[in-house]
Amino acid sequence: MDTKNLISLIFLLQAIINGVNLSIAQKPGPGQLFVCSSKAGNFTSDWVVERDVALTALLVNRDESKGYYSGTVFGQSETIWGIALCPSTIKPQACRDCANTTVTYLKNNCPKQKEGVAWTSLERVFCMVSYAEFELKGKFNEWAYATFKSPPNQSPYTAAELEKELNNLANKLKGMVTQTPKFYGSGSVIFGPGSRTLYGSMQCTYGIGIDGCMACLSGITNRVHSCSKQRSLSGIAATNNCYFWYRHKNFLP
Repeated sequence: MDTKNLISLIFLLQAIINGVNLSIAQKPGPGQLFVCSSKAGNFTSDWVVERDVALTALLVNRDESKGYYSGTVFGQSETIWGIALCPSTIKPQACRDCANTTVTYLKNNCPKQKEGVAWTSLERVFCMVSYAEFELKGKFNEWAYATFKSPPNQSPYTAAELEKELNNLANKLKGMVTQTPKFYGSGSVIFGPGSRTLYGSMQCTYGIGIDGCMACLSGITNRVHSCSKQRSLSGIAATNNCYFWYRHKNFLP
């Protein structure tokens, strides 16, 4: 091979290597959404610091029997409660990593509001972090909503077919949620002429009770149809109390 052709080959190989590196560098980050509420007012600058302490404390105190993290900071004039929730089937470190990302995101986007919630959607993990100036456990106070969806018109089934199977999947998972102290359920249904599988998981925050959990899951089942109506391959509907996640591809542990 002459020198000219050798140099051309080297440039071609380098371009291929650079192209691979560029695709890795431009890989999209996690999907994240947040909601802040100033209905109860805003924290003073000192209590913003304490709020951040409470959120950081979430990543230390995991109740393995319930599958969530919680933290509380008591002060002379304010008390802050926080909860971090992940699927109970994932490893604690994966939950902490997701929650850590969400805590940073929440602190940046809700700088002083007295109530806030944020969600992070990763490839196989979905997590939520919320805080308030009142105790969150035992409170069915649904005020924040989020939806994550893949691009439209990718499902091989019609919107009506997908909606019907999502309802079947939701009913199956609701039965599982009520049977576990972690208020979590996951599984699949097979449908369509090609015997395709639809996977899903559902979870409620601990402490809202079975009635509150079922009301929340029924509500987000209706909300997830905004994904099925667009024939999205995957979708998540979430509130500050629960979520429903479906995908055509298996994402379950």
